[in-house]
Amino acid sequence: MGGATTPASAVVTTLAPTIEVGGQRAELAVKVQWLKTGAESTRLWTAPPDVVSLNLVEAGSIELGHVLLERGIGIEAGVFTHDDVDRLLAAPWAGQVRRVLVEVIFEHEAPAAVELARALDARVAGLGRPRLWHGDGQASWAVVDAALEAGHDVRVGLEDSLIGRDGGPAAGNAGQVAEIGARTS
Repeated sequence: MGGATTPASAVVTTLAPTIEVGGQRAELAVKVQWLKTGAESTRLWTAPPDVVSLNLVEAGSIELGHVLLERGIGIEAGVFTHDDVDRLLAAPWAGQVRRVLVEVIFEHEAPAAVELARALDARVAGLGRPRLWHGDGQASWAVVDAALEAGHDVRVGLEDSLIGRDGGPAAGNAGQVAEIGARTS
């Protein structure tokens, strides 16, 4: 990207100061893999997001973590595998992450997805940071239920949950969030 302003940096700069919910500025979190950004273009953000979801599987994630913290941007550290947990625990900024995103999106069988989420979670628990779990496909619902039982936050939505609990098409984002809200109230 060579230091030029990218469409991604323009979007972040435009959105960051403007999102409000109930009259209060809402936390803006972005995923760097979607933005196709790196440390250099992140430095160009004039109105950075509050949090960046930084997946430890991504090349350059450790360097980008340093840049994010230098800029005062929180890190949501995404771990998919045990190798990702190893990278997170070795990162000099591991104890400074805002939260850990336990993403078991490559495991599609419910029991195995829950087992992996629990194992990853147990390894990052020592950081003392909040954890947020989410899965993929039909296994997403088992992962969500296990996370709620363990007292963790969850993420649902059509990004990863196209299949509903009943095996049919999932409700839209709002419907999925409403279902989780009903289960936790």
